[in-house]
Amino acid sequence: MKRRLFLQSSVSSIVAAPALAHTGSQGGVNASGSFFYDTRFDEARGIARSVSPFGSLTPVNGDLSAEWVKEVIHAAAKSPQTFRGVTTESFYFCLRTLLQPRRIASAHIERVGRDLYAWEIRTTSKDGMA
Repeated sequence: MKRRLFLQSSVSSIVAAPALAHTGSQGGVNASGSFFYDTRFDEARGIARSVSPFGSLTPVNGDLSAEWVKEVIHAAAKSPQTFRGVTTESFYFCLRTLLQPRRIASAHIERVGRDLYAWEIRTTSKDGMA
């Protein structure tokens, strides 16, 4: 139990601190501050609850859906975006691959459980300005 509490507080500080600078959420996937979490993992749900005051939560069950892909690509094409989450590594990999043409400014990933990773991806605008 102590390990779980430690992981939750560590991940919360990694993921929530940057979100404080992006609280201008407009709802939906395309708002900066969006936080994806995999509903199959208790730890992910706990972390999502702890960061919910800082941005919109987007529950996922494994993979990206076609609807999210459209919204994410559209948002990233319009302006710089920040996406965060606690999901499997494959979810992060797919999202990062989809965003690659939108010029990724930074991408960070950290293992927080056996199959669970905390991550952040920031994109730049088309002209390369963050």
